[in-house]
Amino acid sequence: MRKCYFIALLVFSSSLLSAQIQKGSILLGGQLHYSTGSYEEDDFNAKTSGGSVGISIGKAFKENTVVGLNISFSPRKEVDVYRWPDTANVSIHNSSYGVFVRQYRPLAKGLLLFGEADAGYTRSNQTQDYKNMEGDVLYKQQGGYLSLAPGLAYQLFKKMQVELMLSNLLSLQYTAFKTESEITEVPNSKRKEFFFSSNLTSNSSLGGLGIGFRFIL
Repeated sequence: MRKCYFIALLVFSSSLLSAQIQKGSILLGGQLHYSTGSYEEDDFNAKTSGGSVGISIGKAFKENTVVGLNISFSPRKEVDVYRWPDTANVSIHNSSYGVFVRQYRPLAKGLLLFGEADAGYTRSNQTQDYKNMEGDVLYKQQGGYLSLAPGLAYQLFKKMQVELMLSNLLSLQYTAFKTESEITEVPNSKRKEFFFSSNLTSNSSLGGLGIGFRFIL
């Protein structure tokens, strides 16, 4: 009899865990991310700092599978960066708009592992303020991206989750670049390219780790 009770308890607990994200649920939330670091380049010690704010809304079209929309804004600053033939302070403003698919897998009571795939449009404006030369250089970028990111979510309250996410673990991007320069040493230019990146090789001291939240409606 005790064995039957034990099996029934396991089945009941498993059903509770697997129903963490029920079909038809609306997930509304966001994410805050911050990173800082430094690196040496041609005897210059550059420092970087920045972060991102993201807002997302999605719907569970089946249990533990959510499809939705993402919007994010990411300011960043770099100090004493070597830019031939001078050093510069760099201000970067990024924004992106996209769609995502997120798959959850229960690990323990209230704890879920998830993987997220994103696709969308991104744009960036970067201003370089040189220390010795007069004038600024403006770099503009726009294009599309595909990215993958893993994370953990914890059911803090009945209608709220807190999550830890490794942003853009793998990322593939197509970007068009444009340079508008007020300095003769830096010519105006245009180019297009595909590139692949990974946070596994990031020099950031926080490794691209972000803290987010989700409200389940």
